[in-house]
Amino acid sequence: MKPFNVTGVLVDNSAFYIPIPSAFAREHLFYSDRFGRYCVNRLLCVNSRCSPIGGRFAIFYLLKGEMLFIIGDREHIVHEHELAIVDLRQAYIWSALTDAEYIWFCFDGSCSDELVNRISSYSNVYSPLHISRIYSAMNEIFDGFNNQKPLYEEQISLYIHLILTDLLVMQKDAVDTNPSIIEQIAKYIDANYHLPITIKDLAEMTCLNPCYFGQKFRTEIGISPKQYLIDTRLNSAKSLLTTTNLGIYEIAERVGFQTDNYFSNLFHKRFKMTPSEYRLSVKKHT
Repeated sequence: MKPFNVTGVLVDNSAFYIPIPSAFAREHLFYSDRFGRYCVNRLLCVNSRCSPIGGRFAIFYLLKGEMLFIIGDREHIVHEHELAIVDLRQAYIWSALTDAEYIWFCFDGSCSDELVNRISSYSNVYSPLHISRIYSAMNEIFDGFNNQKPLYEEQISLYIHLILTDLLVMQKDAVDTNPSIIEQIAKYIDANYHLPITIKDLAEMTCLNPCYFGQKFRTEIGISPKQYLIDTRLNSAKSLLTTTNLGIYEIAERVGFQTDNYFSNLFHKRFKMTPSEYRLSVKKHT
């Protein structure tokens, strides 16, 4: 059927279906109760307060364009051939940043809570290694409805399980073998502290809103990203003060501070002496 009452959805090029799962599927299988393929423009904005979808979980596969997803307190930009998973019981917003096209479905069923919670604990957006397999699975389900020859419920359950398992394996691999995104940001600061970095820049690199990024950074690293950046710059300045004859202004500029006064004030606050006093104190003990 054609979508209705959704601003931004191009009705002529879009379709969605509302299958009715059997009692057996609801109790024993994964099942979908909404499935669609939408073409949208930048007027699209769906949120849980004004346009509740119902259901428990949803997956979106973006075929073209860019979309913004805000899920709870996480903010993500989704690009072509990326996938977003949403717990519809949380506050959510999604909107089109450009003209876009995507396949989506709502689902529930056996172990859904546990699997979605595990997958979402790392991220709500993925570029899976087997993205073509995920797209094929979603397309198979959609084509069945679109051609009025829906797949058996057991087949739909199998495809949903495949999609969730692929996301879960990717999340597990990322946790087991790669540093977290916050650890990567800390390493980026270590290597680029001398550049004019802002906290907004760092948050954008993680696709998180600045407030949530700051909270997550503090939880993992122990201090705020701003303080981590300042401490990294000050520790580098200490090294330059003791190993070079550079002036205070030159050192401030070299480690990323905009003015020597700001640098000196922060240095004194952190080490209880001015940069010049620190340089002299080190010389006296060598």
